[in-house]
Amino acid sequence: RRVLFRSGSTSSSDRVVTRIFGLDRYETSAAVGAFWDEADSVFVATGAKFPDALAAGATAAASGSPVLLVNSNGVPDATRYQIRRLAPSTIYVAGGPAAIDDGVIAELGAIAGSNVVRLGGVDRYETSDLLGGIADAANSGGRIWVASGRDFADPLVASTAAAVFGEGFVLIDGINPVPERTMTRLRELSPSKIVVLGDDSSFGPAVRASLSSVATIQYLTGGDASWRSAMVWGDFTDSQWVSLATVENFPDALSAVPFSSLEPASPLMLTPRDCVPTAVRDQLTRLGAERVALFGGPAALSDRVETLQPC
Repeated sequence: RRVLFRSGSTSSSDRVVTRIFGLDRYETSAAVGAFWDEADSVFVATGAKFPDALAAGATAAASGSPVLLVNSNGVPDATRYQIRRLAPSTIYVAGGPAAIDDGVIAELGAIAGSNVVRLGGVDRYETSDLLGGIADAANSGGRIWVASGRDFADPLVASTAAAVFGEGFVLIDGINPVPERTMTRLRELSPSKIVVLGDDSSFGPAVRASLSSVATIQYLTGGDASWRSAMVWGDFTDSQWVSLATVENFPDALSAVPFSSLEPASPLMLTPRDCVPTAVRDQLTRLGAERVALFGGPAALSDRVETLQPC
């Protein structure tokens, strides 16, 4: 097996940085999966496109499960190895046949004799509702995190916050009306507050009105995606670990979502490839993080991020 982990003190501080990675996104997700000694269930998503994968991390975290990545038409060796090792009783597949074809479903079931359940709707939002419904019973009555599925960064951060805080996550379009099935789900969750994460232009007035009919809304819609990824952790007073992933692509951050909810929790923040923004650095300092987990190899996050060089 390839060495998938590397640790060392940064040159800019006394923090210990651990890089979790493989040669590609599939090996990186498998490297994250190695942190589970066992798992009754595993969630599988495509590593090619983000839409159907957006809610998989939060639901996996609520189930105490890792997320592993597959191709649309095959199971990579690294993913196959982790499924065989974990031998889950159930594998949940995020997305319909357009994302992951039926041959992969059969292949996944044969690896460890697992029951395979496909959770795929007509679009990314129905898929998200189907995935989220698995964890809704445990998340009713509290805070709910909402983000737009038009891009990947904010939903991945919002789903990580939901995973770490043990709260719900709901994906919406943001501009088009919220479907009645999603509104029904929100009402059944009976949230005390809805936190909306994303660029201010991502949420139209009709959508804002629909959400405000359910609960009080808190908008975290300033700055860029990296800034917002730092701001969601204001409720944390301190944290031993912090996780960093690239803001430029989704697979590494998706794998980091359930990892972040493992004890001790590690708030996930997003950075460009070559530097760490001020907001992220300030949050690292405020939290007193002694350890940083980087998700992805040097092609995703350069050595400048490993040494926490500022933007």
